[in-house]
Amino acid sequence: MNKTAVFLLGMGAGLLVGGGCGVMVGIFSTEAGMNILTGALESSEPAEVSSPQTLRGRYFTLDYPGNWRVDTDDADYDPDGYFDLNAPGQGKVMIYIVPPESPVEGILAEWEQNLTTNIVSDHERRTFTTWGRFEGTGVELDGRLLVAEGRVRMFGTLGEPRGLAIMEMRYDEDEANNGPGYDLIERTLAPVEAAAGR
Repeated sequence: MNKTAVFLLGMGAGLLVGGGCGVMVGIFSTEAGMNILTGALESSEPAEVSSPQTLRGRYFTLDYPGNWRVDTDDADYDPDGYFDLNAPGQGKVMIYIVPPESPVEGILAEWEQNLTTNIVSDHERRTFTTWGRFEGTGVELDGRLLVAEGRVRMFGTLGEPRGLAIMEMRYDEDEANNGPGYDLIERTLAPVEAAAGR
């Protein structure tokens, strides 16, 4: 299905997503719907991993492709709290930096419920326990994201001084371009003190 059709179907879904599910679930589910809307009208490009940019906050730092964008216009943007990294076309990584006592497994469960209710269908569910250098809880939903084939990867980990809750929105048609970008982010996301030694 072409991206105009994705856009039209995504408009309706975007209105359904994000309401009444809690602040963090609302942010991520709304971002998921908006990713489908905005990405449907853009063309995918190969991730520029040979010329990365760096995002550094108080707790974590990471590298991301030179042609990906940090959404600093988002009202919730905070390099020490929440930010998302957008690929050209469809695809993004959303990162929430949470207090060490946060119930990350509960957060992932709410995201999963919201996604499977509103966006993801005909999917297979898999679990995993590592994301980059981190150990934790991970869930992958591989199926249809509204009308586009793809997968959502969610991961949570706790630690001092902060934990992480991460969501990747990955679309099959853009995976050849975006895959190296996801890998770069996953490989380089690190606590600031650990990154200083790399």
